[in-house]
Amino acid sequence: MKKLLLLLVLLFMFGNGLHAQQSFNFAPVGAEWYYNRYSYPSHFFYTRYRCVGIDTINNLECHIIEKYNKYDCGGNIIDSISFQYLFIDNLQIYEVENNNTFLLYDFSKRAGEYWIMPKYNDTIFVNDIEDLVLANGDTAKLFSVTNALYHYWYSHRIINRFGGVFGLFPNPIYTGCSFDEIRCYSEDNEIIFNNSWEKPCDTAHFSSKILESENQNIKIPTPVSDNITILANDDNIPIKFIEIYSITGQFILSVPHSSGDNITIPFTQYHNGMYTMKILLQNQSYKTYKII
Repeated sequence: MKKLLLLLVLLFMFGNGLHAQQSFNFAPVGAEWYYNRYSYPSHFFYTRYRCVGIDTINNLECHIIEKYNKYDCGGNIIDSISFQYLFIDNLQIYEVENNNTFLLYDFSKRAGEYWIMPKYNDTIFVNDIEDLVLANGDTAKLFSVTNALYHYWYSHRIINRFGGVFGLFPNPIYTGCSFDEIRCYSEDNEIIFNNSWEKPCDTAHFSSKILESENQNIKIPTPVSDNITILANDDNIPIKFIEIYSITGQFILSVPHSSGDNITIPFTQYHNGMYTMKILLQNQSYKTYKII
C-alpha cells in the first residue's frame, strides 16, 4: 500500500506539479532581442532589448534589460536608451518598477488557465502549449494565448525562453508606430531563435526608409470592407508574394504575385478584426501592414 501511495505521488509530481516548480534560464545576461517596428508608409526600424547585468532592487535579484531605439516613429535618429527590470521567480516573470512588482508572464499555467497582468489591466488566457525546438537544440514551450483587452499590442505567441514573439513587453496600440514580430533572439552571440521571415540578427538591414524606394508606390487602403486592394502604381514593384495572418499569428492565406498590377484579395469570408499582411519582395526584404 505504501509503495502504491509513493508511486501515485511521483506520478502526480511528474505529470502535474513539476511543471509548476521547475526553474529555467529566462533572459540571461548577454541575451539580445530584436523586434521589427515600422510606421506608415515606409519607415522601417527595430527595437533592441539586451540583458546587460543583474542588480538588486527591493531585495530582489533583477535582470537589467536595456531598451534601444535608433529611430523615432518619424524616422529621425534619436539613439534612445532606457532600462527595465525583470525579476524571475521559478516560472513567473515580473516587471519591477517604482518599488512595485508586476506579473508579466506565468509559465506555470496550463492550457485552459489564465494569469492577470495588473500593470496592464489585462488577463491572459492560455489556449495551447506545445514544444518548440530552438536553433541550439534546446526545447522550449510555445504558449498560444489571447488577452481580454486591446489597449496594447500583446503577443499572442509567447516562448518561455525569452517572452513574446510580438514584444518582450506589451506596447500601447496608439503610438504612431506599429510593433511587429521578433527578428531574432540570441544568447552569448549565438542565435537560438530566428524568425523564418527574417535576415540574420544584425543591424545592417535595419534603417529608416530602407524599403521606401521599393514600396513608395504600394498603397493598401484600410479599413477593409469586402476586399483587400493593393494599389501598385509601378510595373517594376518586385513583389514576390503576399501572406496574411490573424492578429493571433494564425496563417490565413498566401497570394503569389509576379507583376505590378493592382491586387485584389476577397476578404468577405473572414471575421471582423485586425490582421497582419506581409509583402515579400524579390530581394527577400518585406513590408508589414496592419489591416482592419
